[in-house]
Amino acid sequence: MNINDIFGAVLPSERILCDNFEDDYGRSTTGNDVKINAVLKPTSVEEIQKIVHLANEHGLKLYPISAGKNWGYSDALPVEDHNIILDLGLMNKVLDYNPELSYITIQPGVTQKILADFLEEHGDQHIISVTGSSMHASIVGNYLERGFGLSPVMDHAAAVTSLKAVLGNGELYEPFLSKIGQPVLDKIYHYDLGPKFNDIFFQSGMGIVTEMTIKLGKKAESTLLVEGIVKENQIDRVYAGLVEMREKWNLPTLTLKVLNCPYVLAASGVKYPASYNAEDKILSREQLLELSKQMGVSDYTYVITCNGPKSLTKAVARDVKKILIPVSQGVNLMRDAKYRLAVRAQFLLPATLKKKVEILKSVWAYMQGKPANKTLKFAYWRTGKECEDVSKLHPAKDGCGIIWFAPIMPFTAKAFKEFSELAHRVCPKYRINPMLNVTNYMDNYAIGLIAITYDKKKQLKQAHDCYIELLEEGAKLGFYPYRLASFAMADVYKDGGVLAQVKAAVDPKAVISPGRYEQHSS
Repeated sequence: MNINDIFGAVLPSERILCDNFEDDYGRSTTGNDVKINAVLKPTSVEEIQKIVHLANEHGLKLYPISAGKNWGYSDALPVEDHNIILDLGLMNKVLDYNPELSYITIQPGVTQKILADFLEEHGDQHIISVTGSSMHASIVGNYLERGFGLSPVMDHAAAVTSLKAVLGNGELYEPFLSKIGQPVLDKIYHYDLGPKFNDIFFQSGMGIVTEMTIKLGKKAESTLLVEGIVKENQIDRVYAGLVEMREKWNLPTLTLKVLNCPYVLAASGVKYPASYNAEDKILSREQLLELSKQMGVSDYTYVITCNGPKSLTKAVARDVKKILIPVSQGVNLMRDAKYRLAVRAQFLLPATLKKKVEILKSVWAYMQGKPANKTLKFAYWRTGKECEDVSKLHPAKDGCGIIWFAPIMPFTAKAFKEFSELAHRVCPKYRINPMLNVTNYMDNYAIGLIAITYDKKKQLKQAHDCYIELLEEGAKLGFYPYRLASFAMADVYKDGGVLAQVKAAVDPKAVISPGRYEQHSS
């Protein structure tokens, strides 16, 4: 079966890749080995619809990606063999921007950098909630996976007010309000008239999303950034203090985050000791202490970010001083004026503090909606590679091994203690450093992250085994992933019933994303 013959009437030859695409699409940080049949690069909804019709006619499977930078979960790779990747990266336009009503409509190829640059060029009134991934990562892809970031509207799925998608039968889905000629209402009203179907396209193979409208955050008057360092014997009281902060300030612009020492070291760009890497060893307590001294960190670090009016950031800062400073080893609390002073004085500071200011500058930029590649150094920790030119970082191409175990968990001190114990009990068994962080961005739940960073040449099986044991043991504690690594989907996610019936109705030949959060029929 000749791919060019099938799709040549729809796409020009330069947008049909039948070979030499492995470097861009076939590499994975999760170590998956999946065979790809071809890559198609459409530029319009009409082309996508024609491609879907041809795939149905010829019994082909399509796997849509927007940027292919879903590192640590699936990268650009399909879940199963013999899919055709549908690369939507060329569909990268901003379709509508309403500064008065604070929404924007974008195509799937719009990246964090494209959108941040667009907003800056069009009045610099709004900011996006950026993630620590690449500046070239897709907005739509992360929002469909229910990702989260910093700055306003941090719950990305909750920020989506409308979307359109091509279904597996080639038909176009759009919300009812849009269909009847009320596009503005469709984009500002989170629901619809009648049933709301937007949500079935999140974490699913129900369709190919071709545009998305999201709420934007207004550029804030004031910013607050808090970094606290915590000894092991303080963490229970500090975490309880963070829970108290959330109970008092349940704001969508407030983020509470806790990271353990190895996670902070990797995120800071500290090199993994070469001798430990060569011998496939995790860091000892003594090694961690030595590296910690170099960076001025402790067993745990917590980070609080908040944007809003000056009166708000001042009040939150006052509660940080009251609730958290008394139980912390040390706290650095910065609002706008102090931050500007630290940046101006950076060249006068000792080396350790200079490094800390560099990290603070990165976090501060994220809070202003400015994406960067610096935090991608995290993925390179076990590779031993230098990361001097951060603009060229590409973990999948560069052979990095990273898998995210990302469970939902109650936002309680007890749950955090159990989560930390889980990481320290399971990861060392597989010679994986127990690296974790926990983020609360709203309400009474948190998202935990255990970063399984590993050497792809030596540790692939043990990394996968570590993930599965974390999943199984976490479930016993009441923790379960909010998103999955692709290699685990077939064994973990099984849901029939109504979802399977919907999938069968809109995609009867299972053309789109087979195996991805698959809704199996009973």
